[in-house]
Amino acid sequence: MLYKDKYKEYVDLLRFNNYTKHFNLLVKILTHSRLPILKNWSIFINQVQLSLLRNIVNVEKAIKEGKNRLKTACNEKDIEALNKGIKINRQLIRIFKTIADGIAWRNLQYNRPLLRLLSENDDAGYINKNDYDAFHKILTKSRRITIINDITRYLRIGDLTRILPNKKIVLLELKKKGKKIMNVLDIIEESKRHKQFFSKQKLRHYIAQFAIINNSIKIPIYKNEKIASARTLLILFTLGSIFRYDAFFAFIWLYA
Repeated sequence: MLYKDKYKEYVDLLRFNNYTKHFNLLVKILTHSRLPILKNWSIFINQVQLSLLRNIVNVEKAIKEGKNRLKTACNEKDIEALNKGIKINRQLIRIFKTIADGIAWRNLQYNRPLLRLLSENDDAGYINKNDYDAFHKILTKSRRITIINDITRYLRIGDLTRILPNKKIVLLELKKKGKKIMNVLDIIEESKRHKQFFSKQKLRHYIAQFAIINNSIKIPIYKNEKIASARTLLILFTLGSIFRYDAFFAFIWLYA
């Protein structure tokens, strides 16, 4: 639902050329990402995401610079212009990420329970040039659709979500500026090798990946700093279509 204050804010931005001049590019990216002949072509979809990522990096950099200039701005006209620029750039990021959300939504087969599961984490935050370089190196070599989680608004487990030809999903985490790519087995092996427990992020990765594999979630139960047992939460998908009530997620958590 678009609230009245947000609606007014978006309409107000239409007065500014710095906002509307991007529309043709945005509509082009959105249209191409949804074309049946292209939306399942990994090379194309990966390049579309890199284009979105590049724009997000540049716009976030502009926001950061605008905020720094605001700290020293004295002229009322300059302050107004800087605030306007920051507001426009935030909305551009919102649009870029909405397009990326659509790419993720289609490639994850509109699976609401899965999407809900993968959203259980904090926002990725600021994306910089080093992030772009790491993702660019991986996606240009990949022949699988690989979603950049940080450019979406709800994929928050791991750094990448890779879609295999059989539609299986693999969550990946990048280390050492993208030089090392870890899946859940690597995370388990690293934990055993160093005799350390999962970090908060790696525990989320572990839980989410095995939930995808088993259609259930197994929660480790710790006792005296050791995994003593596990509690299994089953994901039961409802049959048939999802009902009209948009907030209804088609899954039920049950203790096994």
